[in-house]
Amino acid sequence: MQEKGVTKAEFARRWGCLPQNVNSLLETDNLKKLTKIAEVIGCDVTDFMTTKAPQPQPVINGYIEYDGVVYPIKSLKDFSKFKTIIETNDNKTV
Repeated sequence: MQEKGVTKAEFARRWGCLPQNVNSLLETDNLKKLTKIAEVIGCDVTDFMTTKAPQPQPVINGYIEYDGVVYPIKSLKDFSKFKTIIETNDNKTV
């Protein structure tokens, strides 16, 4: 609404409702309401939709053998634990 320069009071006037009801009208995923809201503020209903696709999470799956022990690595957390083991052992030998 701000981008279109429409205040809540102006929106309420155009919609034909009380200003205190504007927030509840705007908190909707009902397509009919969204279409009407778009008409009232002068934009396209698609302006309310995001096109940003979720980013894929990295896949980690493997095993690391260190000092005769095999460590399964299935996540970044597992890798961090393994890294801590190596760093702790390296500090002991210094």
